[in-house]
Amino acid sequence: MPRPPWRVSESEAFLLEMLPIALYRADRDAGFSGPRRLGDTLAKSIGFKPVAFAANADLWTSCIHSDDRGRVVAQVESCGVGQGFSVVYRLICADESERVFLDRGTVVDLGRGRIEIRGVCLDITERARTDRRLLWSRRLEAMGAVIEDMAHDLMNMLSVTVWNLDSLTLAFGSMDMEERHRERMAMALTSATSGARLFKELVAYAKRTVSSRKAIDPADLLRRIEPALRLMLGDTVKLAVEFGEVPGQLRTDEAEVEAMLIALALRAGRRLPEEGTLRLRLSSEVESGTAELPAGDYVAFSFDHAEPGGAAPRTFAGSANDSDPSPGDDALCLDLVSDAARLLGGQLRTGVDGAESVRLLLPRIYRSD
Repeated sequence: MPRPPWRVSESEAFLLEMLPIALYRADRDAGFSGPRRLGDTLAKSIGFKPVAFAANADLWTSCIHSDDRGRVVAQVESCGVGQGFSVVYRLICADESERVFLDRGTVVDLGRGRIEIRGVCLDITERARTDRRLLWSRRLEAMGAVIEDMAHDLMNMLSVTVWNLDSLTLAFGSMDMEERHRERMAMALTSATSGARLFKELVAYAKRTVSSRKAIDPADLLRRIEPALRLMLGDTVKLAVEFGEVPGQLRTDEAEVEAMLIALALRAGRRLPEEGTLRLRLSSEVESGTAELPAGDYVAFSFDHAEPGGAAPRTFAGSANDSDPSPGDDALCLDLVSDAARLLGGQLRTGVDGAESVRLLLPRIYRSD
């Protein structure tokens, strides 16, 4: 039975152009074949023209990596009417490179024996690469932690070995011993000493690899960097620091938090009028939980300012349409701090409290262990 024509709605066409997705209607029992609709951006990254996937029902499935195709088809064919599936697979592009897709679909009974899958494919290649980098980083961190735990015992054993070899060398020095035995003793001592030195270097590297997160007092952190902030902001910007009552501590990378606060302060200072005042407030927050931020207790570092004379606060969350001379730099600063905050379990919020302030939230703990 011929497939009826598939007309893409305006909303679907908009999504196809804005997002790296492909919409499709495939036959469940025909090897997952069917026309795919995708926008120019996604088609360009794959290397085929969009019309090719609409005209050739088998093109998409033929591009699925041979190691993944059987698994994908089997999972699709096992779904009953009304059921859905979610599968990740690799797609071979026109230039033989690979991209990773997350495919989600639902099996629909169209009547008269026609069973169809309606779904969407999302290009998650960049996310997959980030996940792999993060996984490798965690493996390195775990390796570093193991090496650091072993360091004390192994260095003790090497120290005993070196001490005994050194004593034996001195003891046998005055004895009538063949030269080859003295050479072997010297080689053993040299090797043990070199091994101890190399292991110290390995431990030093491991310490650089292991996360430097530790429990710190947020108020103490702010007091330490306050003089540096005043120097960097210069004489034309006044800095007012408010220390709210913040019970508990932060378990975080101190150097990274300092860098984030300095970047946000300098960004805010650039947007201030002359003789303006930048206010940096420390407070505690209780979050009920969202998709981006888990429920819990947080320490908040908030930046805002007002015009001289008590005028209404000036917008400073930043956008590419405002009068700031470098909106691109502002956006980059916010993006970098936002990414760093997420890695530390927190969040950067802009445009809050009506004053268009910037607020950095980091998770709070109540013990130092």
